[in-house]
Amino acid sequence: MWRASHRTRIGASLVLVLAAIVFAAPAAQAFGVRARHAGIYDPASGEWLYTQSVDDPVPVASLTKIVAGRTFYHLGGNLDSVVTIRRDELVGAGKTRLREGDVRPARTLLKMALVCSDNCAARALTHPFGMSYETYGSRMQELVWGMGCRQSSFVEPTGLNAENRSTVREIVV
Repeated sequence: MWRASHRTRIGASLVLVLAAIVFAAPAAQAFGVRARHAGIYDPASGEWLYTQSVDDPVPVASLTKIVAGRTFYHLGGNLDSVVTIRRDELVGAGKTRLREGDVRPARTLLKMALVCSDNCAARALTHPFGMSYETYGSRMQELVWGMGCRQSSFVEPTGLNAENRSTVREIVV
């Protein structure tokens, strides 16, 4: 299970990322944002400082892995559980340092999925629960719906499938 210190570090990291985005607000307005969907949210005030189509569902690609990691935690995943990499996790996964037969703790796979955006590692996080990628995607869907994210849709843990969709507003949640 995750200790409180892990949650604190992750929470502090997310606040730092959001703070960096907030400080970028003047630059975004001065230079013009070219993204079709963007938002700058101030967590201290709870206000949006900049919005551009923040409620339109769009494919979220590798941001999907954040939800996959949160789902791992929500399902009670053990970071010390050992996972063996299978061939099917490598197929179409793109660049990875993992090889078939490698044995890694879930903690390492979670870091690889979140920091390196490793698709194979994200897929392997489904092992401790004995779930297919699609079933894990359903669990991800249940989690975000429980958080009130009704426009988000997740079908697998990597973000490779364009059916993994959300809005800028719901990603901030």
